[in-house]
Amino acid sequence: MARVLCLGLCLAAVLRSADLDPRASRKLEEAGPLLAAAWTQYFRNLVPPPEPPRVIPITRAAPSACGRLPSGNAYYCRKDHSIYYDTNFLESLRRRIANVTGTRADAVPVVVLAHEFGHAVYAEISGDGGGSRPYQRLTGYGQEKMADCFAGAVTRSAYEAGLLDSVNLEEAEQTMIAVGEPRTFSWRYFGRHKSGYPDWRIRRDSFLSGFRNGAQSCDAASIENLNLPRR
Repeated sequence: MARVLCLGLCLAAVLRSADLDPRASRKLEEAGPLLAAAWTQYFRNLVPPPEPPRVIPITRAAPSACGRLPSGNAYYCRKDHSIYYDTNFLESLRRRIANVTGTRADAVPVVVLAHEFGHAVYAEISGDGGGSRPYQRLTGYGQEKMADCFAGAVTRSAYEAGLLDSVNLEEAEQTMIAVGEPRTFSWRYFGRHKSGYPDWRIRRDSFLSGFRNGAQSCDAASIENLNLPRR
């Protein structure tokens, strides 16, 4: 219990950002314990559970075990089990979603970071992260569906905890639509992290599957059987 509490508090401290809108930064910070709890719950049958990824904010191109990561995006690097996110990118994306929804869009950073946590989960269950679960392999297409599913599950936890409200849920859904639509601004921002399926319906529906059914539904078998439209 102490380990989970420490993880949540430490993650919250890392997620505090002066580059984000103050309200969005506060929500992202408060989401730290929820991300930690979702990770621990997903691996609840492993004692001890695998270490969660490190979370590293950047403001410019940064070195990593996966090579030099350009700014303007968020990434999960399997080789050093770390999530890198550009705080300026999150703020820019938040503003653009805010223009679409007419709201503050302070749920956007939470959704993006939860998606990257989903990639870290896959690294563990596939064996690429050194985890001890039975290996489960997904295509690149499936890996992105799993990450979106996990983001939906974390968003549901944030909603139930009172961190996000119904307006924030619309923002989260619009984020999935934006990052899956190549004809919008999102393709420019996400071009270095192509999903393998630019159809916005797939991202949205994968997200909603996790939101409705929880993180345990984001396993390889469920994801591959998820009947979603393709390009």
